[in-house]
Amino acid sequence: MSAALERAIGAESDEGRAAAPQLLDAVTARTATTVHRRRRIRAGGLGGGALAGLAAVAVALGATGPSATTLPASTPSPTATAEPVARAAGIRTAEELLAEASPRFHGAEVAGQAGVICAADAAPEEVAECAAVEIDAQPLLRVDESSSSVTAYIDGDRARLSVTLAVRNASSRGLDASVALGPAAVELAPDAKPAGGLEGDRAESAWTGPLTRTAIVPPSDERWMLDGQGYAVTQVTFDAVAPEPGEEPDPVWAVATGAAEAVDAQVTAWLSVGSAQPDSRRQLLLEVSMPLVVGEVGMAPDALAATFEPRARGDEVPAGSTAALLCDLSAPAWARPASVSGFDYQSVRACEPGTIAGTLFEVLTEDEVSSVDSDTRIVSNVQRVPVQVYSFATLIESAPDAEARAEDQPTWTDTGSTVLPRSAWLDDGSRLVALQHWDATFDWPADMHAYFDASEARREGGTATAQIALPLLADDDLLLVLELPVPTG
Repeated sequence: MSAALERAIGAESDEGRAAAPQLLDAVTARTATTVHRRRRIRAGGLGGGALAGLAAVAVALGATGPSATTLPASTPSPTATAEPVARAAGIRTAEELLAEASPRFHGAEVAGQAGVICAADAAPEEVAECAAVEIDAQPLLRVDESSSSVTAYIDGDRARLSVTLAVRNASSRGLDASVALGPAAVELAPDAKPAGGLEGDRAESAWTGPLTRTAIVPPSDERWMLDGQGYAVTQVTFDAVAPEPGEEPDPVWAVATGAAEAVDAQVTAWLSVGSAQPDSRRQLLLEVSMPLVVGEVGMAPDALAATFEPRARGDEVPAGSTAALLCDLSAPAWARPASVSGFDYQSVRACEPGTIAGTLFEVLTEDEVSSVDSDTRIVSNVQRVPVQVYSFATLIESAPDAEARAEDQPTWTDTGSTVLPRSAWLDDGSRLVALQHWDATFDWPADMHAYFDASEARREGGTATAQIALPLLADDDLLLVLELPVPTG
């Protein structure tokens, strides 16, 4: 660590403490105060959907053409390039990086890697005030713009930004890092005069002083090695409402609506770097930022939900309409499987059945699409606009015209389908939905196709229904689930 940084943050050496003990104590005290003060606003900030884990985003997997895409696997998993850390020669840790660090000043151009040093006891997923630093002469993390995107969804007085941020380890050496890149925050004017810093997951600027910035501390209890030249990806969602007359616009609203004051906006995420000294007073977070420029405007499902009409068992779906269900995630699940690695990644819920006007997706067979085999079915986005998706699953019913029984327990196949012993219809008129609870939502691009195998339904001797759950902007707990019959013959 440079002598300047020793003086700036009061590092743990005797020399550093003698040079500036009061500054480290002040930053640490302010950090603890900030964490405590901002914990109360988390429901309005981070709780609005911005908590980021590793995204289970759609990735091209053995398909032909840019629009041929496989949906996320049913079991959530870290980025493919991440491996558990077994500390060995060559893996970079916080101590090595701190030795190359120098103070970072507000307004100064950063040629190396931006970072912050926070108190070790700063709470994960909370806002902390930290000392700003610059590490090395070159960035360690670089944004992959070709794999990153910003999509806006707007419905009336509500807006949502869906951000995919892909970051590459620009070094040839592995990095001891937190398993997740994130959480992330929106900065409306990153170089604005230092003020109060982040309020939840957004602010005019994260700077609070000439040498201090706020950051959202990533979870750090599980560590992985980010390979040299490897990737970390996060999917983040930010929600906002329109400002009242005379009120300053929310930074997220300003970006989503293309307001003039959002021309310099950026999204910033943090990656926690592992320390070889568990009792260290500090933790190092690497910062990575990307201009927050809306690439596409997607379709918000709220307008579709407004056309919802109730449907009973046996009712025909009118021409030009789509079978749908309204689901409340705050209600108890009808059935939930055992967790995988502590994560309840699937559940079956009873929801209100109905129909909506219009068609958003369609199922294609081998007769309609060349170059696929007879067992392949393809779900296509027919509106050719992005759609934010919470879950995609296939429900298989062995007796679709019957009623489900309380003792019926669903089973989940290796491919993520949910098999019911009888029917999805309950005696109270509700209908069951299979949900995959991934780490984050994902954007279904305009040109994306999802492939799945219809032979599974034939083996189980039932009918298959693709269920695509779309999160509403009006309420985080409400899903509009579209039901698409899948031909199995």
